[in-house]
This record gives sequence, structure tokens and C-alpha cells, in this order.
Amino acid sequence: MTTMQNTRASARSGAVVLVLGVLLMLVGCAAPAPGPTGERTTPGGPVSGGTTGPATVPPGLLECDDASKDAGAEPAPQDLHRFDHGVPDGFTESGGYTQISSPEGDYTADYLVPTASGVGNLNVLAVVHYAELALGPVTTDCGQLDRKLVLARLDVVNAEAGAELLGEYAWVEVGGLPAVRYDAWYPSHGFTVRTYAVYGATELVTFGCQWVEAESVITAGCDELIASASF
Repeated sequence: MTTMQNTRASARSGAVVLVLGVLLMLVGCAAPAPGPTGERTTPGGPVSGGTTGPATVPPGLLECDDASKDAGAEPAPQDLHRFDHGVPDGFTESGGYTQISSPEGDYTADYLVPTASGVGNLNVLAVVHYAELALGPVTTDCGQLDRKLVLARLDVVNAEAGAELLGEYAWVEVGGLPAVRYDAWYPSHGFTVRTYAVYGATELVTFGCQWVEAESVITAGCDELIASASF
């Protein structure tokens, strides 16, 4: 497995992209956001009298004692943008794809496709980084990852995308960080996506493994991709 260079195409909100009569979709969530043209598918201040009032500390910066924290909850991951991953055997980097749903705003993405002949172009791996959480944080006031809020967020974005959850959400680890794994079927588009979602304090990284007819090829590549991920 070789290390992929950190070159990712950015995408912004706009219209859905149709290419070669096929809707190319790597869904982790909802709200339309295709890629570039040509691609496929603060603290308190002075009070009256000039004196300074007590500072208001943003929730994420609260000094929390043990009694204020949720027992067993981990701190929300930081600096997800430092992530890296490899290229699975039998896959190569590809351009020409775009996310057509972008729940958390602008993103950058890597796309990996099988090199074997005869595999359709809707069978693809996608690694997507959202630099912001446009739908809001998924942390407690003490900066811990709120797992219930994470799952509620995923419910919303999957419903908006028209995705049907196959089975249950499962908490796993990716690159040593907590992640949610789930499979979903997209009846309007005819494919299945296995997603690993890694939420941080202010960022999100998703690993999407999408297949139509090449499930064994994609899931094998997906397992190798996840094993290679680091943060």
C-alpha cells in the first residue's frame, strides 16, 4: 500500500451533476454540493460606567471539573485535517467524481477506483474532509464528543439523502479515533454505501465505500483503506 499525496479537489454548493447519463453519488449525508465544473457526477466587554463585566467563556472553552463531565465520554478529536491514508491494492486515484450531498459545507475529497477491468464506475471509495461543521457541533459544553448527538446528526442527514439504514450504527475506531460505521441503501440511485464517520470538535472526515455489482471488490478495498487511516 502506498501513501497518497494530500491533493484533494474542493467542492462548493450548487446543482446536482449528471455525467454520461449516470448520477455519480458518494453519499455520507444530505444537502446538495457538487464539485467544480466539468467533474462527474467573544468574552464579555465594558459595562456602563467604563468598568469591565465578567468574561463570558464560550461553551467549548469551559473549565469543567470531573463532576461536570459525562462519565466515560472522550474529548472530541482535534486537528482531523492532519489525517492520512493509503491506496488499497488494486485501486488507483481518480478524478472526475464529486459529492452531490454535502451536509457540513465545503469539502475536499480523494476518490479511489478499482483497476480491474469490467468494474462499473459507480463502484468507488471516497475519503472526504469537511473543515467545518455547518450543522453545528456534536460536543458537550465540556468539549466531549456527544455520541447521542452524533447518531442524531446521522439520522437527519441520512433521512434527507433518502438513505435506508441497513442494520444499526456501530461505534468502531478508525486511526485510533472513535467513528460510526453503518451501511445504507439508496433506492433512488441503486447503490449501497458503507460509511465510517469520524466527527471532531470542529471537523468531519468520512470514508465512503460505494458499490453496485462489485461488493466484494469494494469491501475488501474498504477494509484496507480503513486499516491504513491515521490522524
